[in-house]
Amino acid sequence: MSNTLTKHDRLSLALHQAVKEALANNPEQVINKGQKNLERWAEKFGYLPGWLIEWQSILTDGVSAINRVLDSTDEHSTLLRSSSPFAGVLSNKERMRIIHEQERQDTHRSRG
Repeated sequence: MSNTLTKHDRLSLALHQAVKEALANNPEQVINKGQKNLERWAEKFGYLPGWLIEWQSILTDGVSAINRVLDSTDEHSTLLRSSSPFAGVLSNKERMRIIHEQERQDTHRSRG
């Protein structure tokens, strides 16, 4: 896969940049939210899928490891963000602002 991101990947990257800001402002709260989501999903699945194990490791490794995944446009990081444990970190208002901004940028990009 090339580093060309799809529309969905660009949106995910933008949302995760906001998560990165939240992580910088309150790392303990953001990491705890991610860990709680992973625990809930592990209970739901009844087993530990590989992506869940990988996210557990990343969260344990701390802020710099998390930021590498949140920032990178490589294929693996893009895939990991598609199963992000950071649901609930951003408010609905923040999410909608980012979604609308990405839609605006995508419209501008398509006219480009």
